[in-house]
Amino acid sequence: MSALSNFLREQMRRRGWEQKDLSAEAEIPKATVSRLVNDHVQEPELTTLLKLSQALEVPLGQIMELAGFPVQAAGSPEARQTRLIALSENLPWLTPVIEEIAALSPDERESVLTYLEALRNRRRTK
Repeated sequence: MSALSNFLREQMRRRGWEQKDLSAEAEIPKATVSRLVNDHVQEPELTTLLKLSQALEVPLGQIMELAGFPVQAAGSPEARQTRLIALSENLPWLTPVIEEIAALSPDERESVLTYLEALRNRRRTK
C-alpha cells in the first residue's frame, strides 16, 4: 500500500468514517476515494489532493508528499516556487489569483489570508 492509501485509511479509522463519508466531506466521487484507498491511482490530481487536505484538515504539502509529489522545505524560495508552479499547472484558475495577491501590499496580503481562514472556519461550522 502507498503512503497516501495508508494515511487515508488511518484518517478514516480515526474519524469513524467510511469511504462514502470521506467522499462527501471532500466533495469527490466515491469511485475516486475507493481508487485512492485501494491504491489504484498512480498520480492523483492536485485538485483531489487539495480537497482531501481540506476535508481532513491537514496541510496540502503533507498530502502531496504522501502522494509522491516532491515537496521541499516549506521555507525555501525554491520550494515555494516549485509548489506554485505545480499548483498553477494543475489548477489554471489559480494563476490570476496568485498574480492579484502578489500585487497587494504585505498588510493587504495578511488581510486576504485572514479572510480565507474565516471562510474556511465558517464552512467547518456548517
